Amino acid sequence: MENPRITRGGFEENTMAILDSSGIKDARDIHDDRLSFLEAVRFASLASESLSAPSWRMFDAIFQILRDSKSLELAMASYQLLSELEQRYPRIYLTCSDKPESTSGRAGELVVVKEAWSPFIVGSEASHTEAEAAGKDLDHLFDSLALKRAALLMQEGWERGRAEVQPEPSSKPSIGSVPARKANPGNLGGKRIKGGSERFSVLVEDMALAVKRTDFQLVIKPVECMLLFQYLVNVLEADFLPRQTLYKETSNWVLFRESILNILLGSRKLNFKSLVRDCMSIMCRRCHHHIEKNFQDLRYVKDSRDKEAHNSNVSLAIALSELEKGTCVAVQELMTLIMELDLIRKEADLQGFTTRVDGFRWVPMLEIIVDELTYNKDYISPFLMVFSEPKWKLEIILQYFSKYTTKSSVRTRRSNETSNDATLEAILSFFSTATSTKNIVKKISSEVAKLLLVHAFQACLSLQHCSRHNAYSAERIGGTLSQISNKLVSAFQSLRKNDEDLEMTAFEKEALFAAATILSQRS
Repeated sequence: MENPRITRGGFEENTMAILDSSGIKDARDIHDDRLSFLEAVRFASLASESLSAPSWRMFDAIFQILRDSKSLELAMASYQLLSELEQRYPRIYLTCSDKPESTSGRAGELVVVKEAWSPFIVGSEASHTEAEAAGKDLDHLFDSLALKRAALLMQEGWERGRAEVQPEPSSKPSIGSVPARKANPGNLGGKRIKGGSERFSVLVEDMALAVKRTDFQLVIKPVECMLLFQYLVNVLEADFLPRQTLYKETSNWVLFRESILNILLGSRKLNFKSLVRDCMSIMCRRCHHHIEKNFQDLRYVKDSRDKEAHNSNVSLAIALSELEKGTCVAVQELMTLIMELDLIRKEADLQGFTTRVDGFRWVPMLEIIVDELTYNKDYISPFLMVFSEPKWKLEIILQYFSKYTTKSSVRTRRSNETSNDATLEAILSFFSTATSTKNIVKKISSEVAKLLLVHAFQACLSLQHCSRHNAYSAERIGGTLSQISNKLVSAFQSLRKNDEDLEMTAFEKEALFAAATILSQRS
């Protein structure tokens, strides 16, 4: 596979000259010049007969346009261009093996284009210095140790909402609360800033703050923020998946030791629990109704003195509604990647392949999610409604039940004494008798129990149609679909006997109907 990351010097200078705003004061002219620049890069790198990959400076310029677009058109155009360039000029990819056995579907070698531009800085400080000496501006990129600059692009539109979303004092912060950050009076003029709060989680934290606001404002900053986050997750995923494919064949932990995600999360500067809580907060507290209300209000504005501004607000309202959905999907993808990394790291730990070089973080994301849902039971329903990845959705539910159905054990770094042997079939069996059902209900309540069971059944149905999880499905489900359906019906009968006043939601009735249908078809 070719990866032609080369550029013609003359083309670069001519294209970059389009962005020269010397003597230009009109904002519309600057806006048009940026669109012309994006179109020129698109044609040269994606549409011409002799393709030429953008240079570091050109990638930088596109990225900065996304971060400070000031218009919906520029934000969408720069995001779309960056996404297409990612696909056309990957930083990491697998080559096709030249060996005869490659016809069996085996992956080839992993190729990492180290000189390629990236929105993340994950190398050593020395490499950063070399890049700067070569004229590569790093001020605006996402450093795993210095990320405060990323948060600045979101604060302008949302600063007034901070006072409204400060959490109430409590002994333990909930997933919907975000600790207040002290203002950093450091150099905000473009230089790199370093400090404890300067990390990737700041981006997610500010999105969580925006979602919590009750008066979501129609401004461009949230659009830039959500597009930026979606793009960064795409970059992390593109770096992760080829390594995962090769790891399945080689079990080589070094592949992930050098991944962007592992380096990013391994930093001691990262407050990982806060990152998880912010991700869950975004998933649980979505702002559809606020955006839709703003959109409905805008539709009935008849006498607008500034028609162009009015039309712009309508476009923003529509865009925010769709982007908010896409952001939730991106948050789920990020959480899924982290949990997959945790699983792989656990395997490497058990085999003795990890060392202190692999970073500071130890508590897996799955455990933090389960702990947060245990402490904040009101978030179980909204979180599971939004989180749709079946493998990890089922795993979250199994781990939640395991906290109350298995004996706790002391875990060491290389211990395998965990509750990972629980299966859906085994969990359903705990509801087979009145005594065991009563014991479980005492700990988690009937409402939570039936909610978890129907979501587990939903994940089970989804896994039946997911070929890439066949091995996992057989291991973690623990029975045939007919057996699971039969035990689900029995479990609900036991719950109803234990609590005759137990009410069923429409979602739970649909799950039981599906289970009964499966049993009738296979009887």
